[in-house]
Amino acid sequence: MSGHLNTLSPTPATRWPWAACLIGGALMLALCFVSASMVRAAGGLETKVLAAYLYNFTKFVEWPARGAGTLRICVLGDPDVARLLQELAARRTSSQPLEVMQAPLGNLGNCQILYMGHESRDRAALLEATRALPVLTVSDADGFTAAGGMVGFYRADGKLKIEINPEPANAARLRISAKLMEIARIARVP
Repeated sequence: MSGHLNTLSPTPATRWPWAACLIGGALMLALCFVSASMVRAAGGLETKVLAAYLYNFTKFVEWPARGAGTLRICVLGDPDVARLLQELAARRTSSQPLEVMQAPLGNLGNCQILYMGHESRDRAALLEATRALPVLTVSDADGFTAAGGMVGFYRADGKLKIEINPEPANAARLRISAKLMEIARIARVP
């Protein structure tokens, strides 16, 4: 008979059903925090990769009639990218100084590279304002090169990649290195 009583005695899960729910809920909450921190870390890494691309564009693009003066990267709508670029500019060892600044909307001709973050507004107006200027226009906004931008970022296979629209770059008299063209997807704009 004692064996019969043991099979009827309650287990910890049946004695305290709220404990199982509490433990399950705590595990789910922990998974949410881990997932959120992983997403933030990935976003931080993507921002660093984007800033590194922008920094290196200065080595693979030639501007017309450019002396040895300061090379300017103007950033609009992404303070994290601007901060990382300023850190890179402070470590620059080449003879040509690099300046990172908030895009001066009144005088975009002072910029050699204009980066418009995906949250920046009026990209179409900015593209129109820089169309005749030797300014490399870059953005991570969807459809940027199709809209007339020169370099756009896109995601594929979990990586940040670049797409180049050579037509507006050629019209602005910019020479993009064959090495850069080789690693990029070339935009085919109708």
